[in-house]
Amino acid sequence: MKVKHLIIVFLALSFSFVACEENPPAEDGVFSLSFSRNGDTGDAVDGFPVFENNDGRKFYFENFSFYVSEITLFKENGESMKLIRESDSSDIILYDWVDVRTENEGDRLFQNFDVPPGTYTGISFGIGVPEVPNHSDPTNYPAEHPLSEFRGKHWTWNAGYRFIMSDGFIDDSETKDGPMDLGFKYHIGMDTLYRSLEFRGANDGFEVKSGATYTYGFDLDPTKMFYNDNESVDMVNDNITHTGDFFSVAKAVTENFVNNALSKKE
Repeated sequence: MKVKHLIIVFLALSFSFVACEENPPAEDGVFSLSFSRNGDTGDAVDGFPVFENNDGRKFYFENFSFYVSEITLFKENGESMKLIRESDSSDIILYDWVDVRTENEGDRLFQNFDVPPGTYTGISFGIGVPEVPNHSDPTNYPAEHPLSEFRGKHWTWNAGYRFIMSDGFIDDSETKDGPMDLGFKYHIGMDTLYRSLEFRGANDGFEVKSGATYTYGFDLDPTKMFYNDNESVDMVNDNITHTGDFFSVAKAVTENFVNNALSKKE
């Protein structure tokens, strides 16, 4: 009887091991947060794409970057999951055109994360750097980190980072058909200009499948940073802000960026 009992136990354990081998944990999928550039005219200056603002003035960027942080996915069961980049354990991403002439960085800015497969009901993220890291020491980060001093986004004279940073040239001629030779500089920072966006509507859910990539995409039209339905930023006369000096301009650009320039792809 004892031998028979041992055989039964052995067989039960064997079936258990086989069942475990037949049902391994599901492979992660990939969630990609992407920002695709649009809105340019099709023309270029030295390879830099040319845009046209709502006042009919053409301009181009030599430098354009923005921080995205605290990317959070919402699960079907009500739980949330903050996404952390594996390479540096950071929840802050620098989307940096650096050179908007290059296809990979100029036309499609994206960041990938490994996530469990399943159904998600939406996403939230911030534009800018949250208050605590915003006042951290940039020399404490390794060179490749988005908050490193080598990224050139920190104000050494003002403890904090440039959340949105754009530099370029615009046509300031009276006829609006002259050379684009007036420089503009919009450097946006300060804790009060950090903005959070949330997408949890009926059409904002998605499914990440095991071993597959799901791209959550946004169109980014930089021309719309400078106007909305009610008012616009005068890019000729209000062509510079470091936030503290011309705060109203910085706030207007921020609000337009999150409410007008960004649009979720359907």
